[in-house]
Amino acid sequence: MKNRGSEATERIVGLLLAAGASRRMGRLKQLLPFGQETVLEASLRRYREAEIRPVVVVLGYEAERIRRTLGPALEGADLRVVINREHEQGMLRSVQVGIAEVARMHAHGVVLGLVDQPFVPAEVFRQVRDALREGKAGVVLPRWGGRRGHPIGLRAELFGEVLQLNSRAVGLNAWIRAHPERVWELPVATDAVLQDMDLPEEYQEALRRWIATAPKESE
Repeated sequence: MKNRGSEATERIVGLLLAAGASRRMGRLKQLLPFGQETVLEASLRRYREAEIRPVVVVLGYEAERIRRTLGPALEGADLRVVINREHEQGMLRSVQVGIAEVARMHAHGVVLGLVDQPFVPAEVFRQVRDALREGKAGVVLPRWGGRRGHPIGLRAELFGEVLQLNSRAVGLNAWIRAHPERVWELPVATDAVLQDMDLPEEYQEALRRWIATAPKESE
């Protein structure tokens, strides 16, 4: 384990996967309303609340439409947008496109999140970041109820290996399961790390849960 005093030199950045075609949803998940924001904007806000900067956003399907729609929300010094033109190959290809960009930033690690989990609290992102900085393991996975979820933490020493994986043959989860000695399971206080939004009814349920738990604005 690293000394806590080394945290000041540990640069942990964000990686948000938002390249999918949302076929089961029937509409672009990235642009669905989530409170006063879109799902993509809400997902980015979690990183900012957790003080994880910059964030690399991987777009793919309908990338130009998303960029035109969100405009300034995808601009700024704390954001980098990259395009996965092979998004149909699956999530690992988006991970690789994002990791390649992160590697050029000389980061010590990355907190990898999914765009369809805008409801995961910023505190979970902070906990994953801190576990990476402490050198708990090469891979940090939040755990709730005995199950692993997202966001995932990856230290830079594993980037090269991830980039060498065959995205048509091996998924990221299978690669992680093949190396249990590299994994630190981080207990968290919410099952949000296990949820996502692939179907319209899952999106509606996520909205209901978020509205029920979101802090109310003062009158």
